[in-house]
Amino acid sequence: MLYDRVYEQIARSINKKEERLLPTLHVANKFSFEESFAKTAAVLGHNSDDIRKALQYVKLPYDICWFECPDVLFELKSAKRVGFLLKNETIQERTFILYNMAIQNLEGEIEIQSGFLGFDLRDLGGAMKIGFVPNDPALHPIRNELTLATMSWLCGMLILLNQPRFIEKEESNLRKLNISRKKKGKPELAEHTTVYIKPQYKGDFNEAYDGIMNEKRNIRSHTRRGHFKVLKSGKVSWWSPHIVKKNGVESLSRKTYKAK
Repeated sequence: MLYDRVYEQIARSINKKEERLLPTLHVANKFSFEESFAKTAAVLGHNSDDIRKALQYVKLPYDICWFECPDVLFELKSAKRVGFLLKNETIQERTFILYNMAIQNLEGEIEIQSGFLGFDLRDLGGAMKIGFVPNDPALHPIRNELTLATMSWLCGMLILLNQPRFIEKEESNLRKLNISRKKKGKPELAEHTTVYIKPQYKGDFNEAYDGIMNEKRNIRSHTRRGHFKVLKSGKVSWWSPHIVKKNGVESLSRKTYKAK
């Protein structure tokens, strides 16, 4: 896990701000999201209106959590894997999720950033605030152009984690392996929960993700991809992919031709 690399790096760090994270990192409930989960979270976080409607599900399962997954946004360019250390905080009746984001690049180097997600529980339909930790200089300032996309993705993770009909979980069992590592003088690996998309949804959800990525690349498509529908109640439903009928005739165009 990226968690083990981050913990080892912070334990050896001479940076006092990073060192303060160690006790929180140690007690965090750890989740590893497989690639399809990360892609589906990107689909859920793609529409800001859907995030606002489903804001009641943007909540941590525990007060302190560690999330990690492959980078599927490609907003970070050279990132291979990302991790989030998340902690609930209440400040003047507002709930914030403080986070520290660890980014592992393709060379294996790890960079740690910090910030917060904020929303007012008195108005779940209100605007979501994303920014820096108040009164605490960031360990490494977050690049502004990455903040919204990455944090919307994190919101998608939280919404999806609170939709049990779409996911399944598997608890690790590293006891024997850690006994062996301890005898060899190696640090123990962290026990964690791996979260998967249920097999019956995996293909459709991946296709929805591909559709969003194609939109970013300006690739035209005339099919209606599978997508999430978030109702005013906050309930999340899934609409399977289908061909849009026009004038009563099913048609699928892969390419636009121009007559000369």
